[in-house]
Amino acid sequence: MSKIKTWGIRTGIGAGLIAAGMGFAALETMGYGLVSFMQSRGDILILQQVLLIRGLLSPAGHAAWTGFVCAVLWRERERLPCPAPE
Repeated sequence: MSKIKTWGIRTGIGAGLIAAGMGFAALETMGYGLVSFMQSRGDILILQQVLLIRGLLSPAGHAAWTGFVCAVLWRERERLPCPAPE
């Protein structure tokens, strides 16, 4: 038996952390930054504050939740039988 079995829960966590969580956190932070910049009529200090706070806090939250959800999805994918194509 090969030791190269990588499609497990750890892969789900990795996919959730890297692909979904961090990417979405970055895009969402940029969106919040743009909105705060426009609402403040171009105040760079407001933009810096929003980007700093969200840049520090947002990735951890998004990465944790998407990693958890992807781990559950991977576990359920392995547990449930896949229907045969017709």
